[in-house]
Amino acid sequence: MEDIKSQLFDEYNDFWNNNKDSFGDFFNGNPQCAPKIEIGDFDDTVRNGLLFVSCNPSGTDTDFYEQNNKIDYKEVMWYPKKKDTSGFLDALKKFSEKCGYGGKYSKLDVFCVVKKAQKEVIKHYSDKNNKSLYKEMFTIFVDTVEKIQPEVIVVANAFIRDLFQNDFKDIIRYDKNQDLECGGHRAKFGEHETYIFFTSMLSGGRALDVGSREVLEWAVNRYKNR
Repeated sequence: MEDIKSQLFDEYNDFWNNNKDSFGDFFNGNPQCAPKIEIGDFDDTVRNGLLFVSCNPSGTDTDFYEQNNKIDYKEVMWYPKKKDTSGFLDALKKFSEKCGYGGKYSKLDVFCVVKKAQKEVIKHYSDKNNKSLYKEMFTIFVDTVEKIQPEVIVVANAFIRDLFQNDFKDIIRYDKNQDLECGGHRAKFGEHETYIFFTSMLSGGRALDVGSREVLEWAVNRYKNR
């Protein structure tokens, strides 16, 4: 899986070097564009497993992230700095355990923009002049998903759900028709066919209630054991 990480970092490094001027003053003189594959387990045992997808690694909690100074393109790589105390990672692990994945999972952000809250990313994306930038980032995201080959993708983000179902549906060959047997949607990332569930956050103030989370766990298990 390290090869996937290296390839992703190389792709984003090239993307940033080729497009940093196109971001204009979006970063207010402090350009940070960071691919962030994981904040949990991410190794070969996760291939063909469970993938959580969110919008972007905002990095606004600067105490949680630490810049990696060991590589040439350190500007584009970030890693967790300290133990997560929000319950976010624990929720992902528990969900993985409940769904038969043994607590293993991977997490991938669609867009590599850090130091920006999601609402700022959405506003920037809505400008038609920036669409091509985000489409290129999405293409890199799709390429990475194809390499990870997840069996199930859980998207806990309304904005990304909308992109999957509308703006980028042709890129991932997304089927809008809900599968009535398991409740998800089929999609194809490159040559890899997978299955997507859309949901709310698994932790925090906007988290699913217990009953809704149990229904989602049931649906993922039903698909996994079909």
